[in-house]
Amino acid sequence: MTSSVQWVVWPPTKQRNLFLGRSFCHFQALRRPRDILRDLAKLLDFADKWYGEKKPRIKQKDPPMAIVVPIDLFPSTNTLQKKPVLDLIEDLENINNLKVGAQRVSISGLWGEQPPQAAAGESLHEYLKEVGASTFLYEGYHSTAGFRDDYFKRFGRKPFSSPFVTWRWKIGKQFTAEQHDEGMRRMRVYEEWFLQTVMRVGTANTLVVMQSEDVKPNYRDDPPPQYYI
Repeated sequence: MTSSVQWVVWPPTKQRNLFLGRSFCHFQALRRPRDILRDLAKLLDFADKWYGEKKPRIKQKDPPMAIVVPIDLFPSTNTLQKKPVLDLIEDLENINNLKVGAQRVSISGLWGEQPPQAAAGESLHEYLKEVGASTFLYEGYHSTAGFRDDYFKRFGRKPFSSPFVTWRWKIGKQFTAEQHDEGMRRMRVYEEWFLQTVMRVGTANTLVVMQSEDVKPNYRDDPPPQYYI
């Protein structure tokens, strides 16, 4: 899920500075830094500087390395885009100083084996079924309400929106504030469960390698997909 549109400019200097131009975020809970790089050491340095004191304390001086591959979050078919991700996993396993094999796990299966108490017996699919719509799409609709109202007052008509955006707004406005609060609660439960059960924060330095979908052109006049997010 993408929460904002950001222009990122890296000036050609030794100390890279992050510039966000014309940044609009309608869902603060998902606003996270993003970086593209080829050096894992730089990734660690980036995370250390960005999160600083917010980083969780580790329970031991040098926690073991772990590589987790969520198999149910990969595309089901073998594609040209999937192969480089699989090659990356193999490369990580072959790094001499890591000496660790990738753990291929099913997130939904792990939830079924070690569910959080707050799930009350619901499967992962059932627990998160409406969370994306009641949080992300709800805030997407309401965060732009002021713009739509101002535009109508000024020009006497609704602003143009693409079929895809209109489809998302239609879904988002169906949820109540109470349903939004419940969705946010469920999202926090899932986040805590994922950090503790999958990432094992505090006891392991975990890399999660995943590919959620094949990247392909999405045109604004394409028909909406069959899923929310």
